[in-house]
Amino acid sequence: FVALRHVGGLRREICVLLTAELIALSYYRVLAQAYEDPVLAAACERILLDERGHVAFHRSTLSLEFAGMAPAARTASVLAWRAFVAATVKVVALDHRAVLALAGVSRREFEREVRGRARRLADAVKRGPVEEPAWI
Repeated sequence: FVALRHVGGLRREICVLLTAELIALSYYRVLAQAYEDPVLAAACERILLDERGHVAFHRSTLSLEFAGMAPAARTASVLAWRAFVAATVKVVALDHRAVLALAGVSRREFEREVRGRARRLADAVKRGPVEEPAWI
């Protein structure tokens, strides 16, 4: 993620960051579910709160960035980002399959959840800036 963030300007950097953050929203929820540990659950909840703030900020910034693009270019960029999310979450789900299994979450369910978040975020970005990120 670090290397990809710095290739291609602000839009690409935000898309890479958003990919990691959307996956984190699902992963830390699952991680807390996998282990019955109140300290871990509290840490995961704090991380989730932090990630939600990052996603809301990046969503707003990306909406402004995309607003100046031609509709076809905006659509192509959104589709490319969603494909990147889909590929990335497959790797993460495979790499973290043991945690997913402990939580009773299949790789397919995890991937579907993350792709759904990405779809809702992409739709929100295309609609333009808003004050309340209702899609999270």
